[in-house]
Amino acid sequence: MLFMFSDCLKKIRGVAIKKYSCLMFALILIITLTACTASNSQEKTNTKGETEPFSVISEGSDNVAQAEVLIFSSDDTDLIKLGTLAFDTYMDYCLSRKTPVEERIASYKLNDISVLSGDINEFYMEVNYDFTTDNDNYLDRVLNTQGKGIWRRYMEMRVKYAYDNVYSIAGIAGGDAQEITLVEFGQEAPTDIFSIINEVKSYFEETGNRVFDISFPVQIEGEDCYKIVVSGKLASSQTYPIDTFAVNLNGDKRYLLNKETDTYEKFQTIPTFACKTSPDGKLRIESVGMYMDGPSGLHALKEMRIINTSTCDVLWSRDSNLTNEFLWSEDSRFVTAGYAGRLWRQTDIVDTKDYSVIKIPIVDDILKTAPDISKPNDGYYITVFKATGWLNPSTVSIQFELRTNNDKVVFGEYEYDVINNKMVIKEINEESRG
Repeated sequence: MLFMFSDCLKKIRGVAIKKYSCLMFALILIITLTACTASNSQEKTNTKGETEPFSVISEGSDNVAQAEVLIFSSDDTDLIKLGTLAFDTYMDYCLSRKTPVEERIASYKLNDISVLSGDINEFYMEVNYDFTTDNDNYLDRVLNTQGKGIWRRYMEMRVKYAYDNVYSIAGIAGGDAQEITLVEFGQEAPTDIFSIINEVKSYFEETGNRVFDISFPVQIEGEDCYKIVVSGKLASSQTYPIDTFAVNLNGDKRYLLNKETDTYEKFQTIPTFACKTSPDGKLRIESVGMYMDGPSGLHALKEMRIINTSTCDVLWSRDSNLTNEFLWSEDSRFVTAGYAGRLWRQTDIVDTKDYSVIKIPIVDDILKTAPDISKPNDGYYITVFKATGWLNPSTVSIQFELRTNNDKVVFGEYEYDVINNKMVIKEINEESRG
């Protein structure tokens, strides 16, 4: 008869219990499987003698393993969805390179998941799943399985709410037909994780339409880092991939996963991934990806694109620059797509009726209206054209600035009627700037 982990775990800490049910010993972030004979809890310390926030040794006897706290993040409230995410987070580790080759699985399939008890703050779940191994040297002494094969297992897991939509896997239970093993993990998520989550969130606009999933530490350049997978949220609440980041434990090294090379690249400049969902909720324009800009040595945004929020189909895209800025017209037909370098800024308009790009009036158009403004000695202006708002469904307000190489700056504002291709300058000024 299947025992209730939720009841047993509250009564027994770190002891092996004889049972006749078949539950898997879930090996989450296992550091060692050596016997822990001491009866008191221990903590792993770093070279500075400080307690590391993500490592604990459970109290107990022969079948208690040393493990790191495993956490994930989600703004969902459905316990089945949260339980599935917890299970997937655990299985991702079993598939990862951090698991020794002789203990690593090749694939898995979730057959069934159910919530045994609890609520959003703390709940207990049971899973039934299959996993495959493709290594002749695979060996699990606890489960008495070895070599290549397909195995069916059961597992119970305890999940706790920590803070700000962050959850920790607080304990698991499993074993073979003769014995069940309990492993308890830290009850609290490390406080430094919350600052890392908030930092990565600060990179993004419309964080309510983003999901930030934190998983097990990944090793980059010999250092453990937290991995943060950022996804977009569709109208159906389903998600689609955006970018993957990693931040070291001190928070002073940041990396972005290059999807083409499957390697992490360090970046220094803090990006802002612009995002604006259309007023009718059907479309979204967003920045995705980064790349190293050779001339500047800075990381720039790789792409700006418009997606369908129901299907995730990409309807329009183009290369981006250091920064982006977007504004929708009130009827969701037009959207300004601003992109900028270190000194210049340009704005285009996308017509979502046919996804054509409309070029706004620039220097030559302004000179036709105001031919007496100062001109650069070299004939080249450094220009800034920034959309500030839609006055009606087809008229946008544009602020402009034309900088010369003789300390003269021309600046002002015009209104542009997109449909009739008509510009009206509302203000134009000139001043000297040293």
